[in-house]
Amino acid sequence: MGTDIISRRIKNTPLRGKLAWGYTLVFTLLFAFGFSAVYLISEHYRQEEFYQRLQDRMTTTYKLLIQVEQIDHDLLQVFDRNTINSLYDEKILLFDSTGKVIYSSIDDAKISYSKNLIKKLMSGETEIKITEGNYELLALQFKNDNQTFYGIAKAYDRFGRSKIAFLRKSLFVVFFIIATLLVSASLWMAKIITAPISRLAKNIEGISPNNISDRINDVPAKDEIGVLTKKFNELLDKVENAFKFQHHFIHHVSHELKTPLSVMMANAEGALADNRPDTLQQSLLFQKNYLMEVSRIINAMLDISKTENKLIDVTSDDIRIDEILFECIDEISQLTPSVQIDVMFEGAIEKGDKLTIRGNNRMLKMAFINLLKNAVNYSDRINPALEVNSSDRILNIKFYNDGGIITENDRKHLFTHLFRGENSTDKKGFGLGLVLVQRIIKLHNGEIFYTVAPDGRNCFVVNLPLA
Repeated sequence: MGTDIISRRIKNTPLRGKLAWGYTLVFTLLFAFGFSAVYLISEHYRQEEFYQRLQDRMTTTYKLLIQVEQIDHDLLQVFDRNTINSLYDEKILLFDSTGKVIYSSIDDAKISYSKNLIKKLMSGETEIKITEGNYELLALQFKNDNQTFYGIAKAYDRFGRSKIAFLRKSLFVVFFIIATLLVSASLWMAKIITAPISRLAKNIEGISPNNISDRINDVPAKDEIGVLTKKFNELLDKVENAFKFQHHFIHHVSHELKTPLSVMMANAEGALADNRPDTLQQSLLFQKNYLMEVSRIINAMLDISKTENKLIDVTSDDIRIDEILFECIDEISQLTPSVQIDVMFEGAIEKGDKLTIRGNNRMLKMAFINLLKNAVNYSDRINPALEVNSSDRILNIKFYNDGGIITENDRKHLFTHLFRGENSTDKKGFGLGLVLVQRIIKLHNGEIFYTVAPDGRNCFVVNLPLA
């Protein structure tokens, strides 16, 4: 139960708090580990150094007692007073091979030792180190002229332990000072790190469906928050495009269905007025064909919607552009029999080379019909024209009409929803065709733009990647 409460509290802690306490905890543990390591290494060094001093004292005493024949017991005691007793509470005992004490240092400290130490030395061990409370005890084995001697030294390292105690207190004080500074520094760093996130959250909070075109402009330079901001802006672009497409979907549908429905209504009225069986039969056949056209338009719109939602791959089929274009020209000719569209193929493309792209037949047909309708509606004296050519990787299609030249100001808004230029005042329409065309071309990884041809005609250029 306690663990669950702690887990919930951690989850509910703000990111700034998590970062601050995380930094504090990590670095506090690292400093604690480092200081502990320094203390333990120092203590080990002190202990080893003191054992070495004990060994030096005991070895010196042994050499004077055993190897120097001229020295007597009284002289060795004088030596003890001036050298050995420099170690606090020190006691040295020397034993012969039988374990009998042959020398005891002159200080008054009682030395306690286990008989097992002598037994261990007699069994072959040459050195034994033991810590007894505050005292260090060292037992050694000596050999001289095939004789074996043993020694035990015990002392209190007053100076070494006082230095270690001072080091321990110093480390504790420094540790608590560093821990306090770490808390302050961690809070400050966490505030700096999370400040861009807070600003980003505040900016995101201000974005709603009413101002979905707004973007976050305060982008940090090339850090993770900058990448996040950039990706969020890209996501907003996609959301805005999808939102606008869904918002205008009904207008797109009505725009695309308007022409075939009008033709079907006019044909039905004519057949009813005539009231002859053969006329009615022809009208029904005509209605059937146009209902298929309506179905094709609806399916194309659904394909666009699915593509927008990544449900289908728009570049799944191999398509011959010339075949689609001639189908579109046939349909335009049925709507306006008096209009003739000039078609030009450049170079090797006349033989059928470099005409295949990957895409969706229905969607491309819808785009090309819109462009051809546009060319027919805005042509005055010269026939609308269609020119097709290609390079190694790009298929280029140009749609010409000799209507009024689109002004510089109108060109900026050509592919905007519900926009109609100055040259379309007496033309029917909702200003949605070019928007739909641009979306279809973009879905096929292509581009469309407007330019003025060298002969002064309007020209819409479509570039599509070849298969």
